[in-house]
Amino acid sequence: ALELGAPGTKVRINSAVASAEFCATAPAIETGPLRFACAAFRSAVSAFPQIAQRNAVITIASHLEEQHTKIGLGSSAAVTAGVVAAVFAAAGQNLTAGSCRDRLFSVALDAHRHVQGKLGSGADVAATVYGGLVLFRPCQAMPQITRLRLPSHACLLAAWTGEPASTPELVQRYRSAQNGSAAKRAAFVRATR
Repeated sequence: ALELGAPGTKVRINSAVASAEFCATAPAIETGPLRFACAAFRSAVSAFPQIAQRNAVITIASHLEEQHTKIGLGSSAAVTAGVVAAVFAAAGQNLTAGSCRDRLFSVALDAHRHVQGKLGSGADVAATVYGGLVLFRPCQAMPQITRLRLPSHACLLAAWTGEPASTPELVQRYRSAQNGSAAKRAAFVRATR
């Protein structure tokens, strides 16, 4: 939730995990548990600078936070998209319009990738922004996203290893792995796209 107050540039983000306070016109907070929310706010207000001219309080609530364990279900993407959507809504944007949804995705993807050091595909951001089942195709500029229908007879199951994982760390380990030639890995990536 985003609440705008009196004129000013003070931003406060509250969650069960942590709180952060910063100036909307100062550089974004790059570390800590709220780094995705801070980056999302900063990216979104670059699209709607009038929001940065009022004090703001952002409240992030999640049932996943109650466990205090990262479980890898895209919570960073969800927080990023949620904060961007809250700023867009405060700026009077119609979040259900296709063009607004595309712009929201672009801003959220930029913020999410910035925090992750330009690593990660952004598929989790697309799933959060568009909802439902999506076909995600990475591209040089902007990924291609096609909404799909889940067959009525499909049954989705989720499993968890019990161990959290960091996307940037996994990507770095994959890139630096010495268990085969780089050409074979590159061919595999091309084939699986």
